[in-house]
Amino acid sequence: MFGSGGKSSGQRMGRVQALRVGRTGGLAGVWLAAAIAVLGFQPAPGTAMPSLLPSKPSASKGVVSSIAVFGTDDRARMPAERTTLADQIGVLVDLERKTVCTAFCVGHATVMTAGHCLYPPDSREPARLKDIRFRKDLTTTRNDARIAGASSGAGAQHVSAGTTRLSLRPPIDAVKDWAIARLDRDVCPMGGLTLSRRTNEEIIELARERRVYQIAFHRDFQYFSRAIARSCEVERSFKDVGWETISQDFHEPESLILHTCDTGGSSSGSPLLIDGADGPEVVGLNVGTYLQSNATAPLGGGAGRNVQAAATTRDIANTAIAAHTIANIAIAFNRAEILSDPKQVRDVAAWLDEHRLYTGRRDGRYGPALKSAIEAYEVRQGLAVTGFLTKSLWHRLDQQRHPSRLRRIRD
Repeated sequence: MFGSGGKSSGQRMGRVQALRVGRTGGLAGVWLAAAIAVLGFQPAPGTAMPSLLPSKPSASKGVVSSIAVFGTDDRARMPAERTTLADQIGVLVDLERKTVCTAFCVGHATVMTAGHCLYPPDSREPARLKDIRFRKDLTTTRNDARIAGASSGAGAQHVSAGTTRLSLRPPIDAVKDWAIARLDRDVCPMGGLTLSRRTNEEIIELARERRVYQIAFHRDFQYFSRAIARSCEVERSFKDVGWETISQDFHEPESLILHTCDTGGSSSGSPLLIDGADGPEVVGLNVGTYLQSNATAPLGGGAGRNVQAAATTRDIANTAIAAHTIANIAIAFNRAEILSDPKQVRDVAAWLDEHRLYTGRRDGRYGPALKSAIEAYEVRQGLAVTGFLTKSLWHRLDQQRHPSRLRRIRD
């Protein structure tokens, strides 16, 4: 149950059975609905008009978007005194798919967002990283930043993600739905937001003190305006669903934050924050909404007809990844010197093949197979497991193939 004075998620629901990401109807069980918005009008979920920057939608047509508001809608425009903080939070736009997510700075040239914003789980095509742009707001295109290396086909190694294939069935791996991207230029002059080391228990207590808030872009809030949602509640169990059930539905549930910050389409990838002693700290990365539906039941109808009862859904809570679980990987990624030279990438592939860790193509490109091989090598060598394609990895492998070079350097 939520703490006193907060927002309640409602009435009791049935047992969890299944999952969808980014859809809003048709399946019995539990869903994690991604808070991602499509540019243009949506006549139906999953379809979009081709215009990239449409005019403001008219009230007569309306817009289909994922909205999860618990109780009173507490979203408000960013106050003027938080301009510095607002400048560290922008939008990630996919020009091809015409989708918008929130992203925030974790370094001068690195941003963090939800993984499904870069790798849509319902897409059969590989990610088109060359189509991704980071902007401070949706309408400003003059200072677009791209993913580093993406224009030359080397963007994959400049992105670190928990997964590129989000599991849609329990146990749901929402804790892997994160991504960090290095951009082709510095976009965050103030540097990145601090990823907090506070535990889930501490975050719950801070929420009870009404200190947890969220900043995000929302399609339904003043047409993709940046908004702040204050006094978010965080709990492990709810009146309708207890922790025992929730923990069975998610992979690594202890790494999740279930919260009631009010969200709309495009809030995927937004930060949950507190104001610490040294300024704002990110305590969570918003990734979606935990939904539960009743199972459809046959009502009969005679003459061989089988009429189904309409399924209904209810929002249980919004879902975020606890920042303390991804803080170390973000720090390591910021420090890493990533390889972009195709020849050196081929070298790494060949040398890992010699270690019997890689059997894929040697085409100078970085992908899931090469990442897995790097991770296996890091485990074997007793290194921190990152999967990063770095210059230090290239030098280590080169020295292992030519140990005499290292001896000459030492002499």
